[in-house]
Amino acid sequence: LLEEVARLYGYSKIIPSLPERDLTPVKPNPISDMSRVVIKKLTGMGMDEVLTYSFVGRDIYENTLLSIESCLEIENPISPDLSHMRNTLIPSLIAKVKDNARYEKEFSIFEIGRRIEMELDDEGIHIQPRVITGAIYIADQDTVYYNAKGVVENLLSHFGVEAEYEDINEASKHKAYAGLHPSRSAAIMHNEKLIGVVGELHPQSQLNWGLDGRVGVFEIEFDYLLNNAANIKKYSPLSQYQSVERDLSFWVNKKHNYSELLASIDDLKLAEVVNVSLQDIYEPKGEERKSITIKVTLQSDIKTLEEKEINEIISKIIKEIELDLKAELRGKK
Repeated sequence: LLEEVARLYGYSKIIPSLPERDLTPVKPNPISDMSRVVIKKLTGMGMDEVLTYSFVGRDIYENTLLSIESCLEIENPISPDLSHMRNTLIPSLIAKVKDNARYEKEFSIFEIGRRIEMELDDEGIHIQPRVITGAIYIADQDTVYYNAKGVVENLLSHFGVEAEYEDINEASKHKAYAGLHPSRSAAIMHNEKLIGVVGELHPQSQLNWGLDGRVGVFEIEFDYLLNNAANIKKYSPLSQYQSVERDLSFWVNKKHNYSELLASIDDLKLAEVVNVSLQDIYEPKGEERKSITIKVTLQSDIKTLEEKEINEIISKIIKEIELDLKAELRGKK
């Protein structure tokens, strides 16, 4: 009927108009923004993101020397392996390490997720803080603690959080302290507050899981980092001036890794350094050192860099890495 009325009235007399609608611009989500930055930073250090269930079973907690009794129990679990809500993500990531260790001799993974506390908030809901948890597996080296700590230092430095590291024990009140090596682990402190833990998996836990290699783990409070980050990068327009790339190769002790080189460069706070990427790692057999090659990209927002300026910046980077890591520039005479 409406079509007939319109035809008789005349389509030419009908003025077309689009329906009006109030459009609310999308507001930035600090949690999503922070997550993207953390993911980009950790993947840039060679780590792979994983997703695991929030439900856990007694076996993976006992294998990691942790008590399942400190976790919230589910009244009607769908499986005995999914009977509790985890209060740390570390056992879940160790289970993933176990699954992948048969295929790879060296890899690292991380997850951003929630852990469930027994305590309730003001609304009577169990507290569910977000955490950043990582695991590093190396089959034939004993440097995983330093590797994990290097990742933590690099990540915290990126957000302007200068942490301190203290001996970890029961007094630290971190859920995962019992599953860590007593002399190769540390509590991560900031402003006298516990914000995480880093360490090597306890030798007994390593045996329980049947792992041939060692595992370094860390867990950092995401929400604390979100509220205390002093250096969140924001959008800036691309420079119209040409960039310059330089490859640098260093001999370092086997215990050091790429993330520590990156942290040394970050400490210099050079505005012209816009990117640093890993190019190659070479480990000669029978030696206690390895070669790490990085590519440094330089660019100015106000001018084209001259050769003298480029050389001065590169010299600062070389000196800083040599001083921090007792490194030696390859090919240096």
